[in-house]
Amino acid sequence: MTVRDVTSLVLITTSRRGARPSELKRLCTSVRQFSADSTGTKVSHHVLMQGATGEDRDDDPVLSSSDCHVHYIGEFISLSHARNLLLDKIFVSGCLENAVVCFPDDDAWYPDQTLLNIVHRFEQTPLLDLWVCCSGPSPKWANSQEPVPLRVQPLLSNGTSNTIFLRGSLVRSVGFFDENLGLGTPAKSGEDTDYALRAFQQARCSVFLDSVVIGHRAFDQRDRIVYFSGALFAIARHASRVRGGLVALGRKCFIGCLWGIIGQMPLSELAKSLWKAMTILRTKRL
Repeated sequence: MTVRDVTSLVLITTSRRGARPSELKRLCTSVRQFSADSTGTKVSHHVLMQGATGEDRDDDPVLSSSDCHVHYIGEFISLSHARNLLLDKIFVSGCLENAVVCFPDDDAWYPDQTLLNIVHRFEQTPLLDLWVCCSGPSPKWANSQEPVPLRVQPLLSNGTSNTIFLRGSLVRSVGFFDENLGLGTPAKSGEDTDYALRAFQQARCSVFLDSVVIGHRAFDQRDRIVYFSGALFAIARHASRVRGGLVALGRKCFIGCLWGIIGQMPLSELAKSLWKAMTILRTKRL
């Protein structure tokens, strides 16, 4: 596999009509900057706009550029289902060949050099299938820092839809997001954790850059509590299949118990989540 075997960057973003329009434009602008700076890398950014129809199409030049393909649906659906609608279109189109794929939220963005350097690493490392990094409100590319082999705990702590990058062949192998998980489902979260763990199991080579190089709002501790049940479900599903998975599951359970003890999480909700996780773990190990 040669350096130019990566010829395209595919991005999948879901948004809601009228929600955070300035943030979505910021994301699209940062992607367009990569397109202008890169040489020979085709960009294909797919945005699913919920709660809109074709007649509501935005005239903004950023969203209507040749790099950005906006798809419209009238209803509001779960995040995992929305991503799967776009994945289905991409699978059919065949544009995953020699591609790097990512799933940025509509309020994420890429500082200068980030996309260039990540795509370049995929070009230089033929076996690299999964890249994970960190996100935050003050991102900056770290020229002096090198990625290290990825382990399960950094993946669980930092691997979100914004911070995972996959080779196109791995995306095809992993398939779709679990539509029982994610925002808009009773689980409320866990779809990106489940997807990242499936990718981690199948990747030939996975690396982690312990640096904030993707822009995104800072995570609120309250979000982590709301997302606890879905994330725990996903970890339990894969705990016995990945190295360090059982330790990571124990750590997650301990954190949940701590939140329950200090009153940050209702004990009834905690008990329900722990029971479901242990049931999944027992079933998977039989």
